[in-house]
Order: sequence, then structure tokens, then C-alpha cells
Amino acid sequence: MHEDGKFAPPLLLVAGELALPFDELSTLKATMTTATPFTPGDEPLKAALEAAGEFLAIPDLTPSPAVVEGVTGRIREAFARVKRAVPAGYLEAQTERALLEQRRYQKRKFRGEPHLRALLHAGGDKGPMLIYLPAALADKLPLQARFAARLVVEPHLAVDAFESPTFALEALALAREVVLAKPR
Repeated sequence: MHEDGKFAPPLLLVAGELALPFDELSTLKATMTTATPFTPGDEPLKAALEAAGEFLAIPDLTPSPAVVEGVTGRIREAFARVKRAVPAGYLEAQTERALLEQRRYQKRKFRGEPHLRALLHAGGDKGPMLIYLPAALADKLPLQARFAARLVVEPHLAVDAFESPTFALEALALAREVVLAKPR
């Protein structure tokens, strides 16, 4: 607390693995795009893709993230039922690649501005910390869904009733942590 009675949140230095989850609707669309070439002769996959297409065609679609993840999960399950001439994890890997290249990270309003939603896994048995990064940072991040990082953050009370942490951290500075091999 300042002398004038105003609360000034402290600055903290945190480190761990920063994970940037992808936007749920973008994930559904990328999964559909990746799975579509495999529909000939696969009726369950074709049905799952058609159902997803009908879902996306709903006017003024504003689903919860869990609903969209459920539709995406049905496509993944249908894809996994048949042995294919692609490596295991193909659908997820190609979907992730498309989402990374387009930088389709989850975005949320935080303190009146759009921010990227990220999770910092600091290790141990505690759950991840919720981190909000400025949305303008999206194009400057490495093309990795997870990477080691150190951040200077400012703690705030959580603003999203659907998030489990009671606090959120606003990133003020971000540094990617790179471990170099020792010279021989």
C-alpha cells in the first residue's frame, strides 16, 4: 500500500514452461481441414466432419470453449479409429503446425484490452499460473506452443469466473530461456 492508501501490486519474477493454448474455434477448423482428405471410405469420420460443419454454420455462433472442444474431440476419435498410412499423432501435429503458423492463440479481455491467455508451468505439484500477455506480442513469439521463459509480472485478482486460479498475472516483460550446450 502506498502512503496515499492506494494498492500497488508488487512486481514478481517467475520462470517455467510457458504454454500458449490455441483458440478453440480455430482448433476445430484446423482439425477439420487436416482430417478432410481422409474421408473417402471412412463414414464415421465423414459424419463427424459433417456434424462439425453444421455446428459452425449456426448463425451468430457463440459456443463455450468446452462445447467446441467436444466437437473437435469427436473428429479426433473418428480419425483415430482407423489405421492410416500416416504416423501416430499426425492429426494433432499438423493441426498444431497450422495453428502456430497462423498464431491462433487463445485471446481474452483483461483489464479492458485484448490479451493472449497463457499458462506458466513452474514445476512441482502446483497447477499452472494464469498469465495474460499483450495481444500485440503474438507475432513476436517463437513458433512453439511451449517454451521455457522468465517473466516479470504484476499480480491481479482473477477477472474470469471460469478460471480456477484466484489470481492472474499480467506479463510486463518476457524473456525466452535458452539452454546452450557447453563448449567442448
